[in-house]
Amino acid sequence: MEKTRRRKAHAALFLAAAALILLPGCLSAETGEPESTVAEGSVTSKFQKEEETLQEEAVLSDLFVAVNGEENLLQYTGDAFSGLAYPEYVLWGDDVLAWETNYSESGDGTLKLVLLDLSSGELSAQTEFNCESVGDLCVTEEYLYICDNILAQVLKLDKNLDIIEKWETETDYEGWYISTDGSTLYRMPEADLIALNLETGEEETLMSGTLSLYGSMASNNGVDLSCIYEGSLLSVELWLDLETGEILEPPFYTGYAWVSCADGFWLTCSYSYGARIYLFGTDEDPQVIELSDGSLSLTEGGGHMLYENSEDSTLILYNRDGSFVASCTPPGEALWYATDFCVWSDTFEGYFLLAYIDEETELFFWTPDNSEEGEALQTISLSEYRQARTGTSADADLYEWAQEIEDTYGVEVRIADQCRTEYDDFSAEQVSDRSLIAEGLSLLESSLSIYPNGFLDQLQYSTIRTIQINLMGTLTSTGSGRGDENYTGFTQEDGEVYVMVIDLNQLESGIFFHEFSHIIDSRLSFETWYSEELLFSEDTWCSLNPDGFDYEYEYEGFDEWVFEGDEAEYFIDVYSMVSPTEDRARVMEFALNGSDWVFDEYPYLKAKLQYYSECIRDSFDTTGWPEVTAWEEAYLY
Repeated sequence: MEKTRRRKAHAALFLAAAALILLPGCLSAETGEPESTVAEGSVTSKFQKEEETLQEEAVLSDLFVAVNGEENLLQYTGDAFSGLAYPEYVLWGDDVLAWETNYSESGDGTLKLVLLDLSSGELSAQTEFNCESVGDLCVTEEYLYICDNILAQVLKLDKNLDIIEKWETETDYEGWYISTDGSTLYRMPEADLIALNLETGEEETLMSGTLSLYGSMASNNGVDLSCIYEGSLLSVELWLDLETGEILEPPFYTGYAWVSCADGFWLTCSYSYGARIYLFGTDEDPQVIELSDGSLSLTEGGGHMLYENSEDSTLILYNRDGSFVASCTPPGEALWYATDFCVWSDTFEGYFLLAYIDEETELFFWTPDNSEEGEALQTISLSEYRQARTGTSADADLYEWAQEIEDTYGVEVRIADQCRTEYDDFSAEQVSDRSLIAEGLSLLESSLSIYPNGFLDQLQYSTIRTIQINLMGTLTSTGSGRGDENYTGFTQEDGEVYVMVIDLNQLESGIFFHEFSHIIDSRLSFETWYSEELLFSEDTWCSLNPDGFDYEYEYEGFDEWVFEGDEAEYFIDVYSMVSPTEDRARVMEFALNGSDWVFDEYPYLKAKLQYYSECIRDSFDTTGWPEVTAWEEAYLY
């Protein structure tokens, strides 16, 4: 069997005494008994130094009993986990290792470890000692490695749960992960990924120059890395293989929130309109399924996918092609809280499940019944999911025109029945009228032509990979705080898509400039999280307003507002006083729609446009741009 983080132990287990080594940049513990690290009263392990003997076929303890007469689902009835509220666990050979960290009133952490012999149903070892955080934990055939990223140490324990070696390194609170053989510590200080060889103390930088880098909990011999690249501001999910040390990129992208990988098989998840979108497969054309409830994950070993029903705790196993395997429903309301709560055992040929039920930690063993019938996952391929949008309610040449604009400017254009009608805070009517759509496409095309080369591409940032423009009819507010006011358009983020919706019944010359400004704003605001040197800041913008002025930060009733004092000299209209982003959108709208006279007449508005223009140049790559952009002309000439 290949080496994994959940490896099957050899038949006989032995203690290993380790000579302690002083590493460059690392300090090991003293040799001998770990008197200061293992708490008094620890149970002595049943494992003693003895010669290796041939192991008989493993049989589960009779403390595992059938649940409701179902022989394929057994429940452990012993008390090995009493006192553990929400432990994590792994299989260590033919045993279950469970652990949890408890904190005193002073904030000190104590790690409790228990080792359950699955054949006898009894504890084979337990211990507890000071540990502030289990950043990661892995087991090999004989040893247990624990990363404490708060105390900045890696502990090596034997099957007696005795600490036999300790490495200390620089203190940092970022992600810590240990390789599957326990030889390498992966750390993420200051958005870099560093591999530290524990024996030699040598470090290797695997990733650097990112704005942000952090990892999830380790699973399936790897870690989901979330990374934001400097320069492009694009956010990606990567996979750190803890067995090989390789950094892998999924073969497909859909604005995923997390990724998981096992043996080259990928499962990713993203969120869209209240549903989870899962993709799974091995190549660039995976299968896609949308789930409005429940969740899908890769099992820890076993080669399956697992669906967890959020309503009744039912679990359903699927093969990696989406075909049904088996299902089970534990008694009571099970909380599947552990990172990897469903773990395959080669020894016992089934899955162990850890749950929290009626304020008790419960362990189950599930042997999937392959004779059970069930429905396969209802999926389509990613190529079908992304296929060219068809439409029939409008004239064919209008769809062709929309596609031409899309091909030229790299934005997605939808018309008529290609558009959906429900959004986060609005509902919208589809429009098939030729004249309205033609007028909208004409204005959109001329508006897009004003932006310099490469500008629209740079509106892709973070998870955003597509700007989608929907030309529609009447917009109706469905969100709180927006009232019954009349809206001509809006934007919203949706996973990998930044959606823009325009009411063709109220088409205005600057509407697209206005809405694109909101996307520019989002990109600038996003960058401020990662750059202290960025010119753009809300404080600086607000300093350009009258003394004592503050935005309303709500839309309801804005059409009844009136200017007070000299406010008319600072704002295009009262709508600009809703929020800073609406203020900037109105400024950009007037700068580009032929109303640039206002910046000659009102110097405070000119100052706002000039500052915003400088912020855009400071943030964007201006390679290939003209010396003066269309919006800069409004205050320069």
